Amino acid sequence: MIDGYARCAATADLFRWCAPPWLREVESAVARDRDTLHGIEVWWGAHDRVVDPSELRWTERALGVRWPERTFAAWGHYPMIDDAEGWVRAAAATIRAGPAVRIDR
Repeated sequence: MIDGYARCAATADLFRWCAPPWLREVESAVARDRDTLHGIEVWWGAHDRVVDPSELRWTERALGVRWPERTFAAWGHYPMIDDAEGWVRAAAATIRAGPAVRIDR
């Protein structure tokens, strides 16, 4: 989806939120509590042209972890746009009860 960001009304909010200061907060949280790295499963869109599994390998090496992966045939980089119903079904089937990890802003 080439124009995915252009079509997304929340793009400006996303990039204002997911900026270097927030990423430093995530790094600090992981450094304080390595348990935050457990229970992660990485989802890929088979048609993603923005990132590929090599990025995951770099991240896993840097963090000293190995996460399970799932690839979804109908997805690109924007699963909530590419296959909204499939994305909701996959998320709903995967969400577990219990407290989520929260990084306060």
